[in-house]
Amino acid sequence: MSAPVPRLPTPGRVPNRGVPDGLLIAGLALLLAGTTVFWLATEIAAVASGKDIPDRVTYRSSALAMRSLLASPGDVAKAWPNTPPNQLPSATVFWVTFGLLVLLLLIVAGLVFRWWLRWTAARRAAAGRRKSVAEKRNQSLPDGE
Repeated sequence: MSAPVPRLPTPGRVPNRGVPDGLLIAGLALLLAGTTVFWLATEIAAVASGKDIPDRVTYRSSALAMRSLLASPGDVAKAWPNTPPNQLPSATVFWVTFGLLVLLLLIVAGLVFRWWLRWTAARRAAAGRRKSVAEKRNQSLPDGE
């Protein structure tokens, strides 16, 4: 049996390659980060409102809690049905804490992005300096060497 012959793409048409891997990974990371922020905001808001860390507020159940809180934003007790309502923060404290956590994450992401841009610019500048020094050295050699 002979090896399969690869199909040539149709001229003028880009082959369909599906969803890029980076987009899938970014989407999964965004879902994971959102779930983490919802869980963390619930616990921090409870402590900020003068209560202890709530019982049965687990990371595993935070995806369902996130869905419930987005459906009815004012009912934190409905989002965490296994937790006693007196241990949960009010909706206002929760959403303020959630907003502050998102703001903090955006600031950190901006700082990391700024550092990365400066780091790549410095690497390009260093590579340009090395290249220009090598070109000058090669130009100073006599012909034939």
